[in-house]
Amino acid sequence: MTNIENLDQAIKVEIDVLSGYQRVIEENISYWIAVEEDIVESYMRMANQAQRNEVKSTLTKLIEDSTDRIEVLGSTRENFRKIAADEKRHGKMLEELTKAKLIA
Repeated sequence: MTNIENLDQAIKVEIDVLSGYQRVIEENISYWIAVEEDIVESYMRMANQAQRNEVKSTLTKLIEDSTDRIEVLGSTRENFRKIAADEKRHGKMLEELTKAKLIA
């Protein structure tokens, strides 16, 4: 847990969260989405070439699942972007308090 005792520490925490976590989360979600897109593309090719209905049916289900995950990951990325925007706004609000000398 972070124990914030003054404004400088609060600003540092807000900035650290924004710069550190956002970049890592964004990179990993983007990579995961790219992997899922590759899976969908590969399974579609395989399904198109498959001779047996069982194979096509299974691959179609896997494609649907991966497509759903892509959508969920995109939504998750947007939610994290909203959180990051809040962190940025919080940091600016705290910096304004410092500039206005309202708290030390």
